[in-house]
Amino acid sequence: MNGQQKRKLHDFLRRNSARIEKTVIEMVTDALDKQLNELVKEEAEDRDWEEQEIATLEKERDEALEMAAQAEKAAAEARGKHERKVDLMKKQFDNRLAIKEAKIASLESRLANINALLREDLPVAQTVAPKYES
Repeated sequence: MNGQQKRKLHDFLRRNSARIEKTVIEMVTDALDKQLNELVKEEAEDRDWEEQEIATLEKERDEALEMAAQAEKAAAEARGKHERKVDLMKKQFDNRLAIKEAKIASLESRLANINALLREDLPVAQTVAPKYES
């Protein structure tokens, strides 16, 4: 390259350096903006996926808590039902026991009365009746 061509190139570069610099800055900015936009898009997609995953897990947790609450309620109801049944059976047993005890007391009383009557009759039965002459 001769001297004149070099000067023309230098003049061209001086005159166009601002425009070249602006073009380079725009190209770099565009490339960085494109990368940044891709990163933002990926981050938004990741965030959306994570939010969906969180929502799904929260729904599953709520369903599990509801099932646990229903199971606890059913267990309490069953426990209450069984307690009432046990109480009823205990009352029935207590009533039967009271009836049996009353029957035993009645029989013991009758036996005591019979024994008392036997004791009263015993001396009479053991004595010989006097003979009457006619």
